[in-house]
Amino acid sequence: PTPCLAGSVILFSAEDDVADTIRPRLERAGADVSKVHVLESVKARNQKTGIMERRSFSLADDLPALEQHLQTIGDVRLLVIDPV
Repeated sequence: PTPCLAGSVILFSAEDDVADTIRPRLERAGADVSKVHVLESVKARNQKTGIMERRSFSLADDLPALEQHLQTIGDVRLLVIDPV
């Protein structure tokens, strides 16, 4: 089999904390953590108040934001959704 080119990873995690769980695990596994981008929240306008707020990322509502992240990062080879 031909190996995949190295690239960036976008990670959604609804259960594990980045600082105390995800990053330490990546570091122990020898990952290049500079290539791992964790999406925890998005900045969006509250439909009721009109105020910009941070809220959890939603695949149902935020695919345009995900597409923007993919284009901005540019070399994404893997998208992880945990849990599916």
